[in-house]
Amino acid sequence: MWVWKLIKLIINLFKKTKIEEDAPAEFSINQYLNERAKWIKFGKPLRREEERHRIFDICFSCDRFIKESEAEGNCSICGCGIKKDGNLFNKIAWSTTKCPLRKPKWIEEKEEYQSIVKISMEELENAEKEHFEEVNAPKPCNCH
Repeated sequence: MWVWKLIKLIINLFKKTKIEEDAPAEFSINQYLNERAKWIKFGKPLRREEERHRIFDICFSCDRFIKESEAEGNCSICGCGIKKDGNLFNKIAWSTTKCPLRKPKWIEEKEEYQSIVKISMEELENAEKEHFEEVNAPKPCNCH
């Protein structure tokens, strides 16, 4: 099941979207890794459940949200996964992220996260390595 979600995430990352006046010019895997490295640099802060639900409702009502179910989907602007619950492949779970629109509908949780953070190549490589470790982590078997 998680493999299919990863495939869908990758497809959405590379999907060409109509560039709108309030949308960023482009999205790339590099942007995702920068966001992840920034999140790691600040100590992996996560939003509280109530805040995730509030932001999810904003995203869910956005015309750029690609609905997969009543509790998850993807942003057609940045390609990120957005889920009402959970932290894996869930952009809104990270306190350091914001809406990708030029006029964001929601922003980083703390003012310090809004600053421009220099990310080294080593930090990007570590973010990528950690991402793949998370994706490839053994899943518990519920077959017994």
